[in-house]
Amino acid sequence: MSARIIDGWLAVPYSGHDMASVYLNVGGEWKPAFLDWHNGKRVAKVRFPATASRSSSVVIRINDVETTVGRISA
Repeated sequence: MSARIIDGWLAVPYSGHDMASVYLNVGGEWKPAFLDWHNGKRVAKVRFPATASRSSSVVIRINDVETTVGRISA
């Protein structure tokens, strides 16, 4: 799993249920994620926070279960 910045959005591959509670944490701030499609693949995404750096660690939380995604790739 890798996090990418796409058109100002931080996007993480997502294959879970549409009704799950999905949040992304980058730069220490949890934000509710939007579920969308990018190049035919399902992603969870949030607007990239202005306070975060491109080397920030990314964590996804799905229904209260947290998983570290890793660093943002270019």
